[in-house]
Amino acid sequence: MDNRLELLKKNCNEHGVKLTYQKLEIFREILKSKDHPSVEDIYNRVKVNMPTISIDTVYRTLNSFYSWGLISRVHILCEKARFDPNTDLHHHMLCIKCKKLWDFYWPEFYTIDIPKDVKEWGHIDGKFTEIRGTCNRCLSEEKQGQSVSKIIDR
Repeated sequence: MDNRLELLKKNCNEHGVKLTYQKLEIFREILKSKDHPSVEDIYNRVKVNMPTISIDTVYRTLNSFYSWGLISRVHILCEKARFDPNTDLHHHMLCIKCKKLWDFYWPEFYTIDIPKDVKEWGHIDGKFTEIRGTCNRCLSEEKQGQSVSKIIDR
């Protein structure tokens, strides 16, 4: 985490932006998150210790972090953007029921050649994949719900 905080300080200096307590706390919160939080999630977490912080401040700060390459942004199922402290090349698995995201790595994916018609489309900045389905926890809950409804229907 110390290296990432140094990187934040460096980026603030490079962009002529003051490293405020608010920016520092927002960055710390995103770094410790494992759930790919939205702006609202981060806002609700940091306002516990900073009740006067505005959601606009969180929004603008996260977008600055994103534009500086300090965090990633994940767009899923036409929902609001969620943020990811993991800037390594990785992919996501999404449960379409609980909307939870998991990171996964697939080094072989990067060796797959992009189809010719896609290459001709224009400039490609990167290639990533998202796997969507239902996680084991949701499947288990669904199965338990079906078992309960069978008992009730009898």
